[in-house]
Amino acid sequence: ASELLAHVALGESDLGVTASPGDFAGLRFLPYETDRLTVLCPLDHPLTKQHRPVRFVEALEYEYIGLTSDFALERIVEEKAAEAGISPRIRMRVGFYATARLLVTTGVGFTIQPAGCVPADFAGAMLELDEPWSLRELKLCVREGTLATKPEVGLLIDSLRECSAERQKLHFSAQNCSVPISSGRSERRPRKRFPDHKQRAPTQCRRPSFSLREFSYAMRE
Repeated sequence: ASELLAHVALGESDLGVTASPGDFAGLRFLPYETDRLTVLCPLDHPLTKQHRPVRFVEALEYEYIGLTSDFALERIVEEKAAEAGISPRIRMRVGFYATARLLVTTGVGFTIQPAGCVPADFAGAMLELDEPWSLRELKLCVREGTLATKPEVGLLIDSLRECSAERQKLHFSAQNCSVPISSGRSERRPRKRFPDHKQRAPTQCRRPSFSLREFSYAMRE
């Protein structure tokens, strides 16, 4: 997260999305959306047989697909594992969320990802992570003065926040996050309690009248 904030502060990126507390010299932080960390695992994984949200220490009993050290999420996982006195059983580390999800579906292990990053066609199980730190408040960060010199960035921020508000209405809430679990038959995919992106009407958001190429946008935390 500190690297992302530095990029924005130095003007190398115009806008960032972060879970940082919001204290960095020269930057302005704006509320964006609430996201929840979830456990992704194969459909026939032992965690899916519990039919309840998963505790972090329970998940750590199994092989874990980690991210590279430049992901703030991975540092959170390592920090919480250390607090619990447990060393994660790291099967491998990858540099992309999509790669980790692919490995999950091939049975390599489980991983932890923000719910908002998981596509509707993910072919594995998505389970609620039952920890107070799993709920994260995401913020948009921008340099002081950028909004005055680059009005298109302000338009993007308005559009992102509008779309976020629509997603929050359609997405599952903290009390209804978990996916009903299959009965152990891996050929049957569990049904999500939240609406499938393929079934729901497209979100109606005001589109900014400029190209994304007109500014830089930092997203990795």
